[in-house]
Amino acid sequence: MSIFSRIQLIWYKLCFICEFGVKRYKQSHIYGPYKIVEPSNLKFGNSFSINDFVYINASGGVILGHNVVLSAGSKILSTGLVFEKKIFKYKKDKVVIKDNVQLGAGAIVLPGVEICSNIIVGAGAIVTKNLEEPGVYVGQPARKIKDV
Repeated sequence: MSIFSRIQLIWYKLCFICEFGVKRYKQSHIYGPYKIVEPSNLKFGNSFSINDFVYINASGGVILGHNVVLSAGSKILSTGLVFEKKIFKYKKDKVVIKDNVQLGAGAIVLPGVEICSNIIVGAGAIVTKNLEEPGVYVGQPARKIKDV
């Protein structure tokens, strides 16, 4: 790793400390640039991991359990648009991701979704509804392919 890469990584870690505090940083792993919209609405458990280019829109509220891994490019969205009566309306819905969950690279979790414990969401999957059974989920929309 070059000196510039190390300096950049230190910068991301310092930004995380400023947003969430030193205690939370010690329980977390930051591996690259990330973006969190309205971090005051983000709550997370122990051993939280953020990889490169993770995006979290916590405007509607996001709760992450213990041992959650967000792989490179994954996105969690708690806001979106709904088409009602010939107009688009802005909606906010809380996203809940429970313990021992991994979002694969490029996975997207849409507003209002709850993901139960012990789930792996594959790379590029789009989670449009609640995932209520432990297992491996892939595809668009995400569907279960295997038990864990």
